[in-house]
This record gives sequence, C-alpha cells and structure tokens, in this order.
Amino acid sequence: MNTKTFLAVAAAAFVGSAVAETCSSTDQTSAYSSLASVLTLSSFQGCADESGFSLLYSTSLPDDAQYEKMCASDNCKSLIESVAALNPPDCDLTVPTSGLVLNVVDLTSGFSTKCSSLSSTSTSTTSTASSAA
Repeated sequence: MNTKTFLAVAAAAFVGSAVAETCSSTDQTSAYSSLASVLTLSSFQGCADESGFSLLYSTSLPDDAQYEKMCASDNCKSLIESVAALNPPDCDLTVPTSGLVLNVVDLTSGFSTKCSSLSSTSTSTTSTASSAA
C-alpha cells in the first residue's frame, strides 16, 4: 500500500472514530426506556413485516432493498417519525437484543435523504433501461 493510500485510510478511520461516540450508560438507559414505547405501535411490526428489517433482530443496518421497501411503507414512515419525536440521544446505541450498534438520530434524520437517493437511482436506472430499449 502506498503512503497516500495508507494516510487516506488512516484519516478516514480517525474521522469515523471521532464522529462515532458511544452512548453513556445514562443515555443508553434513557434511550431504552423511551424507545421501548415504539414496540407497542402497530407501525413497528407493520414496518418489519413490509420491509424485512427489524431493529430488534437485525445485526446490520438495512440494505438498499430493505430501505426501498421501508421508503414505500407508510408503517415505516410513521415509525421513523415516532422514533424521531422521542428525541433519542445522538450517539452510538447498542441494541440489546441483536448487538447492532447504531446512531438512532442518524438513522431517523437520514431516512428521507436515503429514500430520495434510492428513488433517484431507481428512476435513473429505469430511464436508462427505457432509453436503451
């Protein structure tokens, strides 16, 4: 590996580690208490059923196929809004049932942007395929 590549990788790793802050035990306890309320919402199970993604059991963030289903799901949109309204802490939270580590604020605040990017990718792919035909 050349020096420039090594420095770029090292810088990216440093920036990633500086940005990702683990929740304190107080933040985690508070987040678990408030986020537990969404488990009783019909949109919670509805979103999992419609997208194939459940925060309770997934060990990674949704893939693009799951995001596409989530973006098309009214249950998922409602769930994301409900979670965001709880003002979760802006730090890396460990989901106790799966071990998944995620920043809930990033997931909720980036949802619309992710949906838009997938929609534009899908649209450009569709229009490219149509013009090629």
